[in-house]
Amino acid sequence: MKEQSVGGRVMLGLEVGVWLGYTSLIFFLSSHPAPPALFLFTHVDKLYHTAAFMVLGAIGCQIGFRFTHSLFWSVWLGGLTASLFGISDEWHQFFVPGRSSSMGDIIADFCGAWFGALLWGTWIGHYYRKVFK
Repeated sequence: MKEQSVGGRVMLGLEVGVWLGYTSLIFFLSSHPAPPALFLFTHVDKLYHTAAFMVLGAIGCQIGFRFTHSLFWSVWLGGLTASLFGISDEWHQFFVPGRSSSMGDIIADFCGAWFGALLWGTWIGHYYRKVFK
């Protein structure tokens, strides 16, 4: 990790706190049976998984950028950590009554994680090229 200012360390702490809070929210929601009202059409849960893990991948990418200052590694860290959390969450759901765990959910988590990390990494790259020309 490169040397950071006090403000950079504070921001890193806040970002890690957001990541931990968001993963805790996902864990909490997946610990309870899904309400049937959320299922508007067949396989809509895959969209929910993708959207939730897009956010997680983006947060992880931001944290990775704080650590590495490299777009490549920040995208890798964001996508990988969110994907691994998705796998562990599906394993957790396997043991929760009223929940199901499937390979389709893992694929949706994986796609969302990497898409979110790539989108955020693209935004970071565009922002830094524009600001630090």
